[in-house]
Amino acid sequence: MFDLSKISKKDRIWDDRRSLTADVESLYRQAKFDKYPERLKNCSKQLDYVGEVSEDGEVKLKLHSAHFCRVRNCPVCQWRRSLGWTARFLQSYPALEAEFPTDRWISLTLTCNNCPIADLRSTIDHLNKSYRKLTLRKDFPGRGWFKAIEVTKSDSPLPGYAHPHLHCLLMVPSGYFSGQSYLNHKQWQAMWQGCLKQETPPSIHLKAIKPKSDKDLANALAHTIKYVTKSNDFFNDIPWFREYCLQMHKVRTVSVGGVLRGKISEEEITEIEMIGEDSAPIEDPQQWIFYWQEKLRKYRGNLMG
Repeated sequence: MFDLSKISKKDRIWDDRRSLTADVESLYRQAKFDKYPERLKNCSKQLDYVGEVSEDGEVKLKLHSAHFCRVRNCPVCQWRRSLGWTARFLQSYPALEAEFPTDRWISLTLTCNNCPIADLRSTIDHLNKSYRKLTLRKDFPGRGWFKAIEVTKSDSPLPGYAHPHLHCLLMVPSGYFSGQSYLNHKQWQAMWQGCLKQETPPSIHLKAIKPKSDKDLANALAHTIKYVTKSNDFFNDIPWFREYCLQMHKVRTVSVGGVLRGKISEEEITEIEMIGEDSAPIEDPQQWIFYWQEKLRKYRGNLMG
């Protein structure tokens, strides 16, 4: 049998992601959820690839099919969703660049005060409404945007708190950086504070992106929507994890707005097993099947036929 991580460098990430999924499965069991543990247990247990072996012995693989659980906190599925959104962006980018050839991009992180985990859903609702107010301000420079919600466990000394915040990728006219419409850090902070109606100034992070290619920009997008919650935040606090799952049930975490709406699909990414893969055809495809080995914490398989 062959180790997937040894014969395909680009697929080494599978062992790490699937190991995390096994850990999160254990958390769901400890948190007394009924259906989710079994779904996670059966997630991506088998990976069906097509591939070819070059004359020098190099193996080129492309994922053909697999079964995924689509549980929100599954590390494998979160990774695949991120690939899916990035693929959608790359497909749409040539048309965007043709229509807005000189536009630039800004990475913007917007925070609010930490909240009790039991108030997470209402706090996220307030964040979304505040962002909507921000986009309606006449001095808001974003022509289009991606917006993603991230929730981390608060580092507050008070137990049971969460830190929800927004990661945004804004498309702005090129003249924004040299014109009177430019906003510095303090101006962004004051504008966001006013929309939040928060007494204390919120922490924000602002960075202009200077991509050399569409892939550089895609990397910024992938970072924006990388995860909803870091898996490490789940461990060692089962009550927090259980309440987090209940609060986040059916909460929409990624949205597209402005001129990007309609140009990039916002439909739920369901066929995540097929998105993000290399689209280059394989001339003489062979079938490879890899199985998750729980005890070894790795994928092992064979060339079929």
